[in-house]
Amino acid sequence: MSPNLTMSNELSDEDIEKIHSNLSHFNAERSDGLSRDPGISIQLVLKDDNGEIQGALWGRAIYKSFMIDVLWIAEDYRDRGNGGRLVANAEKVAKEHGCISAQTSTYSFQAPEFYRGLGYELFGKFEGYPSNIKKYYFGKTL
Repeated sequence: MSPNLTMSNELSDEDIEKIHSNLSHFNAERSDGLSRDPGISIQLVLKDDNGEIQGALWGRAIYKSFMIDVLWIAEDYRDRGNGGRLVANAEKVAKEHGCISAQTSTYSFQAPEFYRGLGYELFGKFEGYPSNIKKYYFGKTL
């Protein structure tokens, strides 16, 4: 008997949690638990003297690797070392939790040179976007 398949982009929080839980369980079984190691989220913010957020870094650490998902610095705070400080602090936390590498991706109009300057090495590139935009994948040993 085949299940009745439907397409939907309206999932409840419960549905999303079930999907994440099932995938996490599958990955943990197949990776001898490595997919949960160290299993932490790293979120750092950069605030000015008034407490206003001027930058942030969000990442997660799994498979002993730190993945930078989001890095944003407000225009007035760029080119002052703030992005590098956020990345360095996040890498330090990740390393303290057993991570041995870091990874991220960025588009050609964003920050490929920034990551190169922090010692990240290019390991992949996708060129299928319009307007000659490219997506770069970077990694680094911690």
